[in-house]
Amino acid sequence: MKVKKMLIVILFLLMNLGHAQQMLGKVAPEFETFKWYDSSHQIMSPIYLKDFKGKVIYLHFFQSWCPGCLTEGLPMIKKLSEQYKLDNKVKLLAVQTVFEGFSINNESKLRKIRRQFDLEIPMAHDDGGSGNTRGSLLMKKYHTRGTPWVVIISPKGKIIYTNFHIKFKQATELINFYKRRAK
Repeated sequence: MKVKKMLIVILFLLMNLGHAQQMLGKVAPEFETFKWYDSSHQIMSPIYLKDFKGKVIYLHFFQSWCPGCLTEGLPMIKKLSEQYKLDNKVKLLAVQTVFEGFSINNESKLRKIRRQFDLEIPMAHDDGGSGNTRGSLLMKKYHTRGTPWVVIISPKGKIIYTNFHIKFKQATELINFYKRRAK
């Protein structure tokens, strides 16, 4: 019986990942107009993909209480931010998404996460907007399936990676490959 349940879970995960993988090679959807915060946690002007034309964009989705985000995803984006801090061909962004835990994932948690991981990249809070559709608008647009989730966008604005987490070596190889191809 346990084997049958495990197979059902695996099939469910594969079907969901397949849905996200359909985004590969497609033009990345534009961001919503939710609040973005700078490294001092001050509200920034809205961020749009067109602002980063010609750059590789590393987009990290997380939740404040997600174990994988806290142990792998957020330390990873910290490490990447140190690696590419002075690189004007790479832009790292993080979005605290809310698709569950609405009372827990809030803007004050975003500030706490920024301090905890000493992140100096633009960060946003996406709770579904003022109409609160009970879920992250950006996650829906990008067909993500949980957190930590990573989307890498090429300098031409196309999705080149979308999946749960990514290892540092794989991320840097992808980023560097597309950075070199950018003209």
